[in-house]
Amino acid sequence: MKLESHPYYPYSTRVLIDLINAGELPMIVEAHVEPTYGHVGRLVYSDGRVRFFRNSNRGINNNGASAISRDKGYTKYFLHRLGYRVPRGETFLADDYAVLIDTHLGQHGFDQYATPQKALSYIETLGYPVVIKPNDESLGKGVFVCYDESNVTDAMQALRGLAVRVFLVEEHVGYADYRVVVLDGMVRMAYRRFPLQIVGDGVQTIDALLSAERARLDGGHRRVLFAEDDARLNKRLRHFGLTRQSVLPADEVYIVYDAANASLGGQVEDVTDVLHPYWQQLCVDVTQAMGLRLCGVDLACADIAASGAPYAIFELNASPGLSHYAASGEVQAGKVRQLIKDIYRSLE
Repeated sequence: MKLESHPYYPYSTRVLIDLINAGELPMIVEAHVEPTYGHVGRLVYSDGRVRFFRNSNRGINNNGASAISRDKGYTKYFLHRLGYRVPRGETFLADDYAVLIDTHLGQHGFDQYATPQKALSYIETLGYPVVIKPNDESLGKGVFVCYDESNVTDAMQALRGLAVRVFLVEEHVGYADYRVVVLDGMVRMAYRRFPLQIVGDGVQTIDALLSAERARLDGGHRRVLFAEDDARLNKRLRHFGLTRQSVLPADEVYIVYDAANASLGGQVEDVTDVLHPYWQQLCVDVTQAMGLRLCGVDLACADIAASGAPYAIFELNASPGLSHYAASGEVQAGKVRQLIKDIYRSLE
């Protein structure tokens, strides 16, 4: 069985194909990968069982647990009930979605819809800055850090443009941003995520620096969603009294996005070797408590090298992307290859 691979296939698909072609997954006796895009595939194991995968969803977690992890509001609800710290916040419904579900719930006298009009009054009790984000998007899509009411208005408008039905308003937790990847009760990798930044030279405008950074990322074959016309980018510029034509002084560092997602052009730093056993166990326990075998635990933490530091879990990812971490070095790429091998080794 020899499978064809292409550079534009998803990273995890390319690694899987390489593992099968190298004979490192002999328990897979039949494999079919959709040839045009490489996003989906069907695997048959020697005992006759079948596994499907779709991009980063590798078919290892059960559907119910995966569905909950995709829903940030429900994830926070269960984590809070289980005693874990999560950012303070509430879930809100877009007006048209509230109307839609009211066709059913309204028949039973329910009218307690948290619509966008209620979000501003809630934010007054929460205090700025706040994070506004879609309930079921990934890769940092639609995530806004808002410092005042005008930022909130911009965020609401952007979410309407994205046809977001449900969104969260949360307190902004200012600790460092980490992802810890767990498989079957063991931490396999952990890394810190840094937001995209540019460095001034006293000559070029911010617009020129952004264009150069976009070209650099593209040249490095980074799969990023960084767009130079992103409303979040422009919102942050206004907050700091800057425009696209401003010139940063030499060596001045400017953070382009509030969010630290690698998919937005951010960088990652491997912290697997310094992650304290306290956080290792916490992430393993969270993963198991949420019914997952594979999970990327996203948390903000004041000190991951010490036990019991202040923290908050803000998301779980049942299908964590691994390409950005793998691109950070040969050692990291080796860890990801072994992880993908272990994921597909068995259905148990």
